[in-house]
Amino acid sequence: MVDIGHPVPDEFPDVYRIVREQIGDEDAEEAAITLEGETAASDTWLVSRVNGQVAACLQMLEVDVRVGTRNLIGGSVEFVASDPAHEGKGLIRSLIQRFHEHEVERESLVQVIEGIPYFYRRFGYEYALPTPSDLVVSHPLPRLAHWVVRTATPDDGRLITDLQQTAQAGADVVVGHSARTWQWILRSPVYRILIASNGDRRAMARVCKYGETSYMFDVAGDQEGSLAIAADISNEGPLHVLRRPGSTDDIERAASIDPRSYARYGRIGDLRPLLARLLPELNRRIAPLELGDRTTAISHYGSSTEIEIRDGSIAHIRQGGRMQAVFSAGALGVPPDLVATLVLGPLGAEEMRRRHPDVIFDPSDPLWPALFPPQTIDVQTWVYP
Repeated sequence: MVDIGHPVPDEFPDVYRIVREQIGDEDAEEAAITLEGETAASDTWLVSRVNGQVAACLQMLEVDVRVGTRNLIGGSVEFVASDPAHEGKGLIRSLIQRFHEHEVERESLVQVIEGIPYFYRRFGYEYALPTPSDLVVSHPLPRLAHWVVRTATPDDGRLITDLQQTAQAGADVVVGHSARTWQWILRSPVYRILIASNGDRRAMARVCKYGETSYMFDVAGDQEGSLAIAADISNEGPLHVLRRPGSTDDIERAASIDPRSYARYGRIGDLRPLLARLLPELNRRIAPLELGDRTTAISHYGSSTEIEIRDGSIAHIRQGGRMQAVFSAGALGVPPDLVATLVLGPLGAEEMRRRHPDVIFDPSDPLWPALFPPQTIDVQTWVYP
C-alpha cells in the first residue's frame, strides 16, 4: 500500500538516508536544517510510504515571481529522491502530482525547478529559463584594499533580501527565494554566503566548492564589493562566477566567458488564471497599439484560451475549446510544452514563431509580439545551476 503525506519525526532518519544515498552527505545535512531545529518546517516536505516505510521524498519551496509589474506566487521542489529499492514504481510522479495539487491550493501560478536533464519534462515542465554564462577566473585576482569580506550570519537575512531585490529590479521576469528559504541557505553546510563591506557599501554572493573549483552566484550589491569577494575566493583556486548583468560586470573584465546551453525548468499549469493575474501588465504592453474591439485566442490545439479586447484593452479571458486553424482565426498557436517559454522566457513570440513550426500567428498582426515580447530574466535556485 502506498500513501503520501508530511513526514513525522520518527521518519526523518529515513528521509536523511534516502537523500544521502541518492544526492549526497551534505545534502542530507541541508535536509535536516529544514526538518529540525529553529527553522524546521516539516509541512514543506512530502514523503511517499510503501507499506508504512518512507520510500521517496521531496521538499516544496515557495518562490517569489514577478512578470513585468505583477507579482505572482510560485513554487519549486528540492531534495527529490527515492529509495533505490523502489525506483521505477511511479513514486516520484505521484509526489510531483501532489506538489502540483498543493500549488493549486495556494494559488501558485508558476513552478520553476533546477533539475537533472530531461527528468522533469515528463511532468509537464519545459526548459523555459536559460542559464546565464559562467565567468571563468583562472588566476588569482588582486585583493581590494578597504574591503572586508566575511561569512554571513542569520542576522544578515534582511540585508541579503534587500541586496537581492535591488539586483533583480531591472529584470523583466524574476524568480526569487522567500525569506524563509534564505534562512535555510544561511545555515547550509554546502553554500557559504559572503558579505563584503566598505563603510556603508555592501555586496554579497553565494559560494560553493566542487573539487578544487569554487562557484559563485547570486552576486548582488556594490560591483567593487563583488569583485572583492571574487578576489578572495580566486586566491583559493579556480573560480566560476554565474554572470549577472549589473552585478558581475567588474568581475567580467577579469574573466573569460564560458557560454552554456542549459536552462531551468518552468511550468504553467493553467494559462488562463495566469493571464488574468497579469492583466494590468498585458494591457500596459498593448496600449500603444490602439486595437479597438477584437475577440481572439491562444490555441494549444487541444484547448484554447479566449481573449476579448474592448476599447484597446483586454476585458475578459475565458477557457476555450479546440482550435486548429489558428492563422485564419487571427489567433496565436502555441503547444502546451512551450507556454512557459512564451510567457516567462527571453525569446518573445516573434522569435518563437521563427524557431518552432507549431508556434503560429500572422506575422503582420502586432498583438502577439506586443503581448509576449523578448524579456530579460533573473532566476534564483537553491543549487548552483
